[in-house]
This record gives sequence, C-alpha cells and structure tokens, in this order.
Amino acid sequence: MDDQLRGLVTASQGVPDPLTDPPEASVQFLDDLHLSDQDLDLLLGADAAGFRSLADLRADGRLLFKSIRSRVAKKVCVDDELRDSVASAFEGGVDVLWVTLVGVVGLTPASLVAIALKPLASALAVRGAGALCRGNVTRPEP
Repeated sequence: MDDQLRGLVTASQGVPDPLTDPPEASVQFLDDLHLSDQDLDLLLGADAAGFRSLADLRADGRLLFKSIRSRVAKKVCVDDELRDSVASAFEGGVDVLWVTLVGVVGLTPASLVAIALKPLASALAVRGAGALCRGNVTRPEP
C-alpha cells in the first residue's frame, strides 16, 4: 500500500464516519495540495461551477473533501456498472480502490490532481462501498 494511503486509512479508522466528517489528516492532506482552478475543474467537473469562488475550496480542505465525495457519489450511485466497479475494487485493496475512483472522475493515476482522491478512497476503505451511496444520491426516475 502506498504510504500516503496507509496514513490516511489509519487516520480514517480513528473517526466514527470519515465520509461525513473526514479526519484532520485528510483535511490537511487536501489543504497541502495547493490545487489550481484548472485542477479543481478537472476534479469536480461541472460541480466546480456551483461555488462562489474556487478559492473557497482551496481554503477549506473539509469543503473540498465533501465536494469530491459528492461528485463521485453523483456518478457512482446512479450507475449500476460504476457501483459494481467500485465495490469490486475493494478486493484489490485501497490502492485499487483509489485507481478506480480516479477513473470514475475521468482522470489518470499519473495526473497530479488524482492524488486529491486519496482521502476519499481511504474513507471508503474504512466505511465500505455501500456507504458512499447511502443517503447521498437518489436514483433518477426511469
């Protein structure tokens, strides 16, 4: 397991629900990334446009974590194939789960901005695949 992921998983194990209240280590990890506007656009897609200022996201790692979680949940929870892919990634460990989340948002693991998904992968590794969709997103009407 990658050292960053190992540390984030350990921190996530120390809080009751790292998906709704990320540990301080995850918040600090995101704060330390110093993402550009372009990075945030790549990471959050159309969701980035909903903020008054992308500077708000850069200044608040907790808000950024919740925005990333929301973006991933919106994509995964309405698509059975993506949900199955994320659930299957658990078998390969947190590293495979992270790479799967990177693909969900349309990035590659080699991209610098992809590391912003490590806190979410760590929280999911602790809480389980089903926790991402539980109460986050409703399915669209058929």
